[in-house]
Order: sequence, then structure tokens, then C-alpha cells
Amino acid sequence: MGGHVRGTTGDPRATAARAALARPSTAVLLLLLAATALLCAAGPAAAAPDKDWLHVLQVVADLNADPPDVPAVYLLGGSAARECSVDDATWSAQVARRGVVPIFACNLASKHRSFALDLALVRTLPNVPTVVFIGVNLGRFNHGESHPVVELPPRAPLPAGYQLHHYGVDDVRSVARKRDQLEDWVTRRYPVFRERYAYNFGVLAQLIVECKRRGQHPVLLELPRNMAIIGHALDAPLATYHAGCRALAARYDVPWVDFVGKARLTNGDFRDLWHLVEPGRAKWQRLLSDHTVALLRAYGMDGGEEVSGGDATAGDAAADDDAAADDAATEDDAATVATQ
Repeated sequence: MGGHVRGTTGDPRATAARAALARPSTAVLLLLLAATALLCAAGPAAAAPDKDWLHVLQVVADLNADPPDVPAVYLLGGSAARECSVDDATWSAQVARRGVVPIFACNLASKHRSFALDLALVRTLPNVPTVVFIGVNLGRFNHGESHPVVELPPRAPLPAGYQLHHYGVDDVRSVARKRDQLEDWVTRRYPVFRERYAYNFGVLAQLIVECKRRGQHPVLLELPRNMAIIGHALDAPLATYHAGCRALAARYDVPWVDFVGKARLTNGDFRDLWHLVEPGRAKWQRLLSDHTVALLRAYGMDGGEEVSGGDATAGDAAADDDAAADDAATEDDAATVATQ
């Protein structure tokens, strides 16, 4: 397929609705059947599949029908991951400009994604040299138990009109609303985190193991958070899953990449506590591209030979440096917001 980047356009649910008023196409019926099967497998508490997830299913189906002939780099996660990159084409181009081989980069994140869904999805990715960024943040450890099964639809053109980003600069919440959201997280969602952390941590470990079993290179990626508002209010849950990520990285010899502090994101870069808008996405994607290049070189996917111990060393030093920058940025940005 020449390393081209597929477009990300169209709303599958809208397409299905229009087709239902006319004569449903076989592709639409099979796509909805696959989503229904996934919903049933996930259990009665699962939410109806949204356009993000249906789009991801169709993209992966098309990738299987026409696999990339260059290294593939995927980003998995929920809506915070969906909003953190500019687009697939510029991510791929940034990596190529940094002097490595062309790649196929693709943001496969979608709303409310659990590690369990990621586990099911990676089993369907085409068998090509692959780096899988597994986005992690507090929300990803709040999902209830589920056992989804992914069934891909047949190959079909991606319908027009799909938008990767749901938020923009016009959607940025006020400082007061962001602080209300933080209070809600501390009082309402933190107890859920404590209750469900062990389950989700176990699924994350399974996800890493499955990626490695399939010959993929999993990378734990800390997702953006609005440190200017959060400050130290969430230090306890952050410390819990950060320690867990460090343990998984050591146990399975995989990188844990955390450049939240290094990104120097400001309150204005966020719609709320977790979702980036411009110019935050551009700041974040530049660092993501830098780490993508380092990982491709460590794994010998840039045309050279794999570096011995690449899995363990590609992100460790950067994570240590970024953790220190994280603390410094928290203090600086919190002081800035306090004057607003």
C-alpha cells in the first residue's frame, strides 16, 4: 500500500441511519452486526458503540485487507488519547523528517476505551512490524470488568465527515468549571479508581503480554493532564498507577514514556483536565514524534539493527528526566492559574 495514510473521515452511525431509510448495504449491516456482537460480549452494562469505536473497527478492517508495507505505529486509549495528536498524516511526516524510514502512524483511540477493549483490538491488528503506544491515565483504571470480543466488518470505504477531534478552542471550560471537575474526581471518581484499580492493572499486564506474544512492541504512554489545575490534588492515585507502570515496564522489559512535564502544557492548552485543544496538540505531537523515532531506532525498525535491550532503555532515561520536569511544571503552572 506504499506507506500511504488513510483518511479519517465519516460517521458510521449517520451512514447506518441513512441506509436504514433506504436499502441497507451489506457492509453497513455487517458493521452494525459486529458492533452488536461486541456489545453483547461486553455485558449488559456496556454503553452503545459510538462513532469513534465504529470508525476504529473500520480502519482496522481496512488495514487487514491492505496491510502497511512500512512499520506501523498505533496509539490506543480513550478520548484523552484521541484528542492528543494533530492527525495521522502530520505524525507520520514528522517522524519521516527526523531521518527514519517512512511509517504508518494511526491514532486508534476512542471514547471511554478500556484496557479490555484494547486487548481485544490488538489481536486484530495486521502482522507487520508494529509499535503500540498504550495510553494510560487515571480514567483508564476506572472501567468495570468486561470481556469484549472484536469482530471486524468487511473492508469498505470510510464514509465522509468523520472528525477525529471532538473539542476545540471554542470548547475550553472556565477555570471555575475545571476546578469543579477536579473536585468531582476527588470525591466521586477516586473511590471508583480504588475499587477497580487492581482489575484494570491486571488487564493492562495482559495487554502488554499479548502485544509481545504477537511480535508487537508495546509502550506505556502517560497521557496529557492539566497540571496547572490539578496541582497535587491527585498525587495519591497518580502515585499508585505510576508505580504500577514502572513495575510493568521492569517486569516485561517495555518502555514507560512520560513527557507530561517536558511538554510544558498550559491551562489554555486543555479543554478541561484531560483533553487537549490547539496549540496543546501540536506541542504534544512533536514530543510523541521524537519518542516514536527513538523507539523505532531502538527496535531496529528504522532500517538499522535493533539495539540490545532496546525495550528497557528506550524510555527509562526520558521518564526519569520528565518526572523531575513534571514536579517543576506543576509548581510553576499552579502559580500561574492562581492569578486567574
